[in-house]
Amino acid sequence: VAANVTSYSNTALAANTAYVYRVRAYNGVGNSEYSNEASVTTPAPAVPAAPSGLTASALSTSQVNLTWVDNSGNESGFRIERRLAASTVWSQIAQVAANVTSYSNSFLAANSPPTPPTSTACAPTTAWATPPTPRR
Repeated sequence: VAANVTSYSNTALAANTAYVYRVRAYNGVGNSEYSNEASVTTPAPAVPAAPSGLTASALSTSQVNLTWVDNSGNESGFRIERRLAASTVWSQIAQVAANVTSYSNSFLAANSPPTPPTSTACAPTTAWATPPTPRR
């Protein structure tokens, strides 16, 4: 840093990591002794805030559209889960990108129980699921 600068902002650090800093002055003659050491730990990443205002609209016997409010600024995406009303078992049916606030679930088979996908990405396994259709 330049002469008479008394602060420095260190960016692009790893989360939840301890760092130790020290400073010394220098000029054409040489270096000063080091300052005291200052320790700091960067915060752990925050869990995203939960979405709210989820609504489901049945457009037909084979399509349901979902919309929600994105209340976080740090999500990697949204995982969409579904269960039959008479069941307590949830299954992930889709995954959409960050900032996406709607999803269309098409080709629903009447009274078809949800089947878990084969991976954490949207991996439809039955006739009632289609790949995610992100809408903004």
